[in-house]
Amino acid sequence: NKKLEKEKEAVIGAAQKEAADMHDEIKDGEMEKSDEKEVDDSKIKGILSQEKKEIFFNGIKGKAKILAKALVLMSVLSLGEGDALKLVSTTDGYLKDSKIEKINKEKISLGKDYYLLLIKSDEPWRAMERINEYKNEPYAFEIIQIFLNDWEERHWSDSPWDEILNNIDKFIDQPYAQKVIEMGAENDSYAVLENLNKFINYPYAEEIVKKISSNESNAANIVYYAESNNYYKDLHGETDILKKAFEDLADAEPFSLLADEHNTIYYEDFTGRQEIINKAVNNTIKKHTSGTIYNYDSIINKPFAKEFIEKMIVYDPLQISWLQENNIKKLDLRHSDNANVKALINIDDELNNIKHGYSEHRSGTIKEPVFILSKKIIDGSLSVNRAIEMFSYGNSNSINRSAGSKINYYQYLREIRNTPNLAAEYLVSSELREAALRLVGSINELHDEPDVARFKAVENLKSNEIYELIVEGEDEVFTSTFNGLFNRMVEKMRKENIGGKEMLEGVGEYKFRTFIKMSASFNRLNEFLATMGKNYQKELLKKFVSDLEKERHNLSEVAAVADTLGILEDKEILNRLKSIIIDEYEKADNQILYGLFASVLKGRKDTEKDSWFLKLPEKYELPNLEKISAEKLFNKDGSNIQQHFFYNDKDGLASFENFLAQYKNNKDWRVEERGKYIRIISVEGNKKVEIFTNKPASEEGGPEEIEKIFKERNVQSIVVVHRGHSFHTDKTIEKITSIAKIVSLGSCGGYNNIDKVLQKSPDAHILSTKGIGTMLINDPLLKMLNEDIKSGNDINWQVFWRKAERKLGNNENFKNYIPPHKNLGVLFIKAYKNLKKDE
Repeated sequence: NKKLEKEKEAVIGAAQKEAADMHDEIKDGEMEKSDEKEVDDSKIKGILSQEKKEIFFNGIKGKAKILAKALVLMSVLSLGEGDALKLVSTTDGYLKDSKIEKINKEKISLGKDYYLLLIKSDEPWRAMERINEYKNEPYAFEIIQIFLNDWEERHWSDSPWDEILNNIDKFIDQPYAQKVIEMGAENDSYAVLENLNKFINYPYAEEIVKKISSNESNAANIVYYAESNNYYKDLHGETDILKKAFEDLADAEPFSLLADEHNTIYYEDFTGRQEIINKAVNNTIKKHTSGTIYNYDSIINKPFAKEFIEKMIVYDPLQISWLQENNIKKLDLRHSDNANVKALINIDDELNNIKHGYSEHRSGTIKEPVFILSKKIIDGSLSVNRAIEMFSYGNSNSINRSAGSKINYYQYLREIRNTPNLAAEYLVSSELREAALRLVGSINELHDEPDVARFKAVENLKSNEIYELIVEGEDEVFTSTFNGLFNRMVEKMRKENIGGKEMLEGVGEYKFRTFIKMSASFNRLNEFLATMGKNYQKELLKKFVSDLEKERHNLSEVAAVADTLGILEDKEILNRLKSIIIDEYEKADNQILYGLFASVLKGRKDTEKDSWFLKLPEKYELPNLEKISAEKLFNKDGSNIQQHFFYNDKDGLASFENFLAQYKNNKDWRVEERGKYIRIISVEGNKKVEIFTNKPASEEGGPEEIEKIFKERNVQSIVVVHRGHSFHTDKTIEKITSIAKIVSLGSCGGYNNIDKVLQKSPDAHILSTKGIGTMLINDPLLKMLNEDIKSGNDINWQVFWRKAERKLGNNENFKNYIPPHKNLGVLFIKAYKNLKKDE
């Protein structure tokens, strides 16, 4: 035994040395040399017979021979698994040779250890491909679990479930097969459905597919595999499964359902099919996703195509020009039964024949503002020429100039929006929101004036008009502006002899959750609730937090509730909401949403010791965004690339000059003039920071030139900063990269924009403000952040924010700034998306 132990140690030592030498040669790029290298096997002569050597070593060269010898020795010397791994592993613990399959399994019987070695190889899927060899062994299921864990540890991008479930037919008769498929359904529904035909005749198949279909995020996969009407034919619940998937897609991805190249929904015959198609058409139009109209070719031959394009034109008549440019003839639509369609096409024709200058409108063309007023043109109260005059430069009759004109324009747009059979709904709604933001902005600018002068523009508005101004202007409202508007709204309600109930019902409870959140944020919610009876108070609060599963595709509504729960100070109202949330959570269908709401409440000091909340499962904890590791803040070339976006208006010009002043004449930074943009580079510091920003006058063109530079250098922006009003936010969001780690958006433009940011960059930390920000805080705050980034240290938001508060806390506006780790809306949306993905 002692002699055998010595031989064993000698062999291990020799093999390890050979492996280390080859590892170094491979690392140095000498692959061909290492492949041809003969291995000195003098240490094992006398242990193996010549016959065995010929069996195992003939035809195997280089590093494959080391592996072969190790496996042989494992058998001959009775080495344990640990010894075997020592022999055949490189320094990182993984086998490097893909020729392991050449080992003659029949000559070497290694059992479980052999398959563990396969998992450790550079082709671990071999362990799954050969599962039929050990499927009856007691360790078979354990091997599958080890395979999954090892795959995850290696962080490979491909799914391990493809490898397992592609081989399910080899062990489908085993008692653990159902468990494996169920695990797959929880982790990779696509792989399960792809292999459904291999287990569809087993009794558990229908239940597994139904469980997959219960999660709406799997709807696209369900429909994809229904490309022939035979795929689910052996499942008794085939129709219910497909109908549920169609309904989910009509909500979540309506255009993908309509454009399905296999026409699945059109050949499936079930009750409610046409209603689902209609819903998908309407949702596609309402979502107004960029690219929908440009992919019209994919639905042009569908039975609903004409109806779809007519509805799209009425919703956004700017699409008429695209249809004309792409030879989808308008003539086909002139015979439409829809009067609005024919009228809008006639307006477009007239505009094409009119020579005009540039518009004052943000679009830079006259068509958008004219179409905004198209309802007035259609009903005969306005001509096309008069509509053009209202937006033309230098025209004495032009609208939207002074504060008084802004209020007239706002009321004018509200009147248009509230007319029945509205044309250009998308354009009107977008313009109304911008008009509200501009009006709120003009009130903000008068913050040093007496209230009589400051709020003169709204003195003739009705209570419901002031209410809508508040919720539409949320992104830019100052605290004093909100309080002034709130006071005037309540006063107008008293004069109109109505309460909060009648006022909200008069606007169809439009954005009532946003208003409750704002009222709670500015500590005025109790006053508003006092304007209505006790019964309606209870009804409104219940409605505020109930039935939110219906709003799962409108994260603005959901996140408004989360924010309110975090900031609400009134204990009586808070306790009512707690009770409702607990009741909703205990309904099985609502656990993700209301579990997260409960987690928000659990984080409050006045709730943290409540026994019910203490029992809340850990999975509902909100994510921790307190830190960004330094390594995530730099491109491969070691640079932290930033892109800042300025816009060409009065505030943009002032902000740009103040921003540059932070870096000019600073020995640690160099400012370079580059035509349409500026480049700022750190000179001192452990790391390199480069800031690229367009000049405000080059709002168009500047960002594009910067992007060309990024492409040439193969880098992307990791910090993205929006320096403009919220109605410019969409333009900035379009430019956010997938690797962006810090995004500063000011007031963010609402929670829907937060969702858009996270779709572009799921790992982004978002700096935001409650209401409009100020350059007196933005610039020094971002400068402090850049100093920390170039130091090369991790960003700890708690530490950073304490430092910022010491420097900027004397400015009363600093309290409106929200650091990433305290932004409840962002934390909530991130947690919700993660849980829905894992559901």
